[in-house]
Amino acid sequence: MKEYSPKQVAGMLKDDSIILLDVRSAEERSQQHIKGSLHIPVNDLRERLKTLEKYRLREIVCYCHSGSRSFIAAVMLQKHGFQAVNMKGGIAEWNYQNLKL
Repeated sequence: MKEYSPKQVAGMLKDDSIILLDVRSAEERSQQHIKGSLHIPVNDLRERLKTLEKYRLREIVCYCHSGSRSFIAAVMLQKHGFQAVNMKGGIAEWNYQNLKL
């Protein structure tokens, strides 16, 4: 599984080259999220794959709190033909590196 560090993801967001997908719960997202990210909880992902269809040709970077749920989400997306990767360390690492939300 390909993974990016939060710092790498922050750089890619500047040129709009990726789709950032938050796979945490709605409650977690309401507390804090990365600006511009899409939101589909990992438990809803299989049923909502059609909403990502327009992004099939773009790289989708999944993130959660620590990187474990997003890893599962990225694997699922890859199995359905998407170009998906994981953000290593999740939003916890993003915050630790003091990156802009």
